[in-house]
Amino acid sequence: MGRKKKYPTPESLQKAIDAYFAECDKGKEHQVVTPRGQVVTKVEPTPYTVEGLGLAVGLTRKALLEYGERDEYGDIISRAKQKIFRSWAEGGVSGRFNAKIVALCLAANAGYVTKNIDEHRFPELEAGIKELAKVRRHELKEIARARALQEAKQVGSKSKKK
Repeated sequence: MGRKKKYPTPESLQKAIDAYFAECDKGKEHQVVTPRGQVVTKVEPTPYTVEGLGLAVGLTRKALLEYGERDEYGDIISRAKQKIFRSWAEGGVSGRFNAKIVALCLAANAGYVTKNIDEHRFPELEAGIKELAKVRRHELKEIARARALQEAKQVGSKSKKK
């Protein structure tokens, strides 16, 4: 005779999983020092993980994945894992997460096949990161031009007053 299920219905497990994602989305406060030396409190969402999900629903990683093998719970666990892996991939592309770490995590947890991380290239991730870097460089150049124009106007207006 098997042990009693912690989640007797798929709905009860779904409710616990939804609570985990909502708690992660609330984020955690931490203090950071700005470039000007000010200490500010920042709230950032907690990254989703399979291990974190397991802890939140009171199951080991193994037990959580075993629930996913049961017909009535399989879709729920698959969707939760898909949401976790999607957040990792999007975080890697956007620069929120380290792309190499994301690649390792996806290879270890989501079945992605890679060679040694130093030998294997991830063109989609790298292209996304390069595109973001171009946008940021372009924005920085625009900011620098705007500041230079503003400073030139200020210098011009000061020399006219004299």
